[in-house]
Amino acid sequence: MLEASLRGYSSRRGYFVLQQTQDPGVQIHDTNHKILRWRLLIPGLGYLLHLPNWAVLGLAHLGCLILTLVQVARSRRVPGSGSDHEALCLGLIAGAGAPFFTSMGLLGYYDS
Repeated sequence: MLEASLRGYSSRRGYFVLQQTQDPGVQIHDTNHKILRWRLLIPGLGYLLHLPNWAVLGLAHLGCLILTLVQVARSRRVPGSGSDHEALCLGLIAGAGAPFFTSMGLLGYYDS
């Protein structure tokens, strides 16, 4: 029951993000999601570049992937660091971290 209500909560937030992609000045009357009116970077990019809805919502995935790849690349450059295997393990751990939970689980916050 809780999982279904959380899924609806996130999809509702995604709905408002997509509304902002169509019109960045749209009013959000839902008190749970009013904060989205101040998070206009990604919806603004979608509006200016005329991105399809799936691409706007996919930017969170792309940001998390880039963040993880940067962390792996930086760990390989550290003097005295381990093997490539250890760098990939770091990527796995970093990929399971906070940026993925906030950007993927809380659809539309784009915190990574």
